[in-house]
Amino acid sequence: MNARTRRWVLTAVAAGLVSVSSATSAQTPPDAQGSADPLAAPSTPLPASVAPVEPTPPPPAPEPAIATAPAPPTPSPLSFSGYAQGELHLQDPFTSAENPEGASNRDLFQIRRGRIKLIYTYRLADIMLELDATNRGVRLQGGEVGIQIPWSETTRSRLSVGLSNVPFGVDIQMSSKLRYFAERSLLARHFFPSERDLGALLQGFLFDSHFRYQFGVVNGSTNTDALYPQSDGNGFKDVLGRFGGVTGPLAFGVSGYIGRGFIDGFADDATTTTINESTANFEFTRYALGLDARLTLPMGPLGPLDIYGEVAYALNMDRLTRATYPQPLPGMGGGFGSSVANAHQLTWYIVATQDLGEYFAFGLRAEQFDPSTSVADNTVTAFSATALILPTENTRIMFSYFGSKQVTDEAWIRLQVRY
Repeated sequence: MNARTRRWVLTAVAAGLVSVSSATSAQTPPDAQGSADPLAAPSTPLPASVAPVEPTPPPPAPEPAIATAPAPPTPSPLSFSGYAQGELHLQDPFTSAENPEGASNRDLFQIRRGRIKLIYTYRLADIMLELDATNRGVRLQGGEVGIQIPWSETTRSRLSVGLSNVPFGVDIQMSSKLRYFAERSLLARHFFPSERDLGALLQGFLFDSHFRYQFGVVNGSTNTDALYPQSDGNGFKDVLGRFGGVTGPLAFGVSGYIGRGFIDGFADDATTTTINESTANFEFTRYALGLDARLTLPMGPLGPLDIYGEVAYALNMDRLTRATYPQPLPGMGGGFGSSVANAHQLTWYIVATQDLGEYFAFGLRAEQFDPSTSVADNTVTAFSATALILPTENTRIMFSYFGSKQVTDEAWIRLQVRY
């Protein structure tokens, strides 16, 4: 290569180096000493397609859940319950004060009870309505409006007005769906033809529920009274009540009733010319005093043994039929006056029931009822036996028998379902 050519090549290489150096200086700023940092990150952002991807931080770990008990369901202010009893009732035909017609056949299938109960509770107030629907019709069995009186945080009373259970003794207040016998005792059936009367009741508990009081003012005519059902023949209101206590397995109580009965007068029968049957309207005093006791003993796997009884002495309290009401005495000048022949009653019963495990139970009852202690040989003595099959908690099959030498024998085969 000649000298001229060599100078041209060196000139071209030098020019290229200068050009590269100028371009590099324009893109990379100098540092404090004027030198370029080849590891410095570019000052302009890279395109998204080549920009480094920052790692996404993991989500924070959830806080451990705090185990809480589910909130209890809010009780409904309206409750609905009831029960029905279908049965075959077996009874010999007879003629007596209780059956003056002497019906030829008393063996009947029937709906003994068909109860429908509604209870609405709001704060301290409540309403109860109970109907009884059977093959004999539909009637009001019970109905109350009530309010609780909070004397303190632990002591309350309940005041109710309406058609309520009569607070007397044990058997009268025991629900028919829980009683082990088909029907109530002679005491209950004669003194209170049904277990309810119209009036006002005040009841509550004392001393941590060891004592219970029940006091009422009522019309004095039960809702199946022979003379004045669900009404009152006079303006006098009857007063009654029970005070009882509990100590261990023993419960006891004393009951009282005092009132005035009334019977309408009637005119003379013109067809009987020799007798004047006319009767003036008349009233009479009636009262009853009762003592009751109940002993409940656990019997291991069999279930509880329940023994309870009651004794009562009364004046003019036999209200089962019109024939057993007090009768007027002859008055001056013919006919009958306003005085009556009083009748004193003495009655008692004793009951023992025993569960046999979960599905069976049986019971025995002995009782006496004297409709008038001044009359000899008229005491009714009766004996009852019952057996129950309990296939479910709300179903029972009952075989019950009532026997007496003074009145007809009766038997029941009953199926009950409650809801």
